[in-house]
Amino acid sequence: MGQEANLGGIYQGVILKREWYCMKRRTYLLVMFILTMSFTFGGMYVQAKTLETQKVSIYVQQGKKYSIKTILSNLVNEDTRYESIKDQIKNKKVKWTVKPNQIKLKKQNVTVKKVGTYKLTGKTKDTKYVISLITKAKKMDKVPDKATKFYIRKGFDKGVECSDPNIVKALADVFTRSDYRFDLHNSNHFSEGWLYWIEFYSSDGKMIRRYCTCGKYFSYNSVMYKLNNKVNIEEYLNTLYPSLI
Repeated sequence: MGQEANLGGIYQGVILKREWYCMKRRTYLLVMFILTMSFTFGGMYVQAKTLETQKVSIYVQQGKKYSIKTILSNLVNEDTRYESIKDQIKNKKVKWTVKPNQIKLKKQNVTVKKVGTYKLTGKTKDTKYVISLITKAKKMDKVPDKATKFYIRKGFDKGVECSDPNIVKALADVFTRSDYRFDLHNSNHFSEGWLYWIEFYSSDGKMIRRYCTCGKYFSYNSVMYKLNNKVNIEEYLNTLYPSLI
């Protein structure tokens, strides 16, 4: 009797263990069925949605506060297939994020702390916008003291070099006395030509500065700077250039 009772207990344990495995398998199959159905509608497989990404860029000034609205109005779109991002996100809820050690973001306004290229990222339900803020200095750089020679050309006329130290210093001094400041609109939309092309060189023949003039604007370091005082370099060049050729 004791042996039969022992065998009966073993048999019952095997049955219970088998039922537990069966229940576990049924639970697994049910979970897999639910997951499969969550990606299936009307017999068609639906993939998990990924955000479309658009990348654009804009030139901005270091330390200046811009509203996101202003940034969107001046974007340089790198893909002409897209309509203006400003129109795309109109009336949409956008979450903007930045790296706080690079950009200050407060109440839909951004300020970039240092010269360089930094990211402003916006997300809607279906799209991710990555805006490169290419940040430039407020004022145009002056001519370094080590400049010993310059090359100047007017339009497509003949170019000329000058290494006379007095003339080089006089031209560099005009740059020092002038005040050209970063211009947001023309840096991002300027498409006109130039009048004077100027390059400064050090004694070892290395080019250290390059400028282009267009009226009261100067093109330097890929952006436009606007005259902010009465020292107009282009007017000075109108007298200097004919004297050199």
